[in-house]
Amino acid sequence: MNNHKIASNYLHALHVQRDAETQFNQALQALGSDNQTFGLAEPIEDAYNQLVQEILGPELWEWLMWWMYETDSGTKPMHFEVNHQSYDPTKLSFDKFWTIVSA
Repeated sequence: MNNHKIASNYLHALHVQRDAETQFNQALQALGSDNQTFGLAEPIEDAYNQLVQEILGPELWEWLMWWMYETDSGTKPMHFEVNHQSYDPTKLSFDKFWTIVSA
């Protein structure tokens, strides 16, 4: 499996997991305000993070984290530059972004 597919799968898996945890937390809160959950899959997520980070290497891992958190998966306009070319992540799919930063 190539780095692009690993990064894409990682991004998708985290979004799905966090959405499910949010839904579960909302269901518990509907039962009473004292019911909360935090990171149900945290041990698995930590191991997954370490594995993906090791496979991608530090530079691509930083790009992936930047895409996820700084640009909110490409929804915030935080321009970046690669090889003297400027890009706006809001105008890129993740696939295009990954092709640019991993070249």
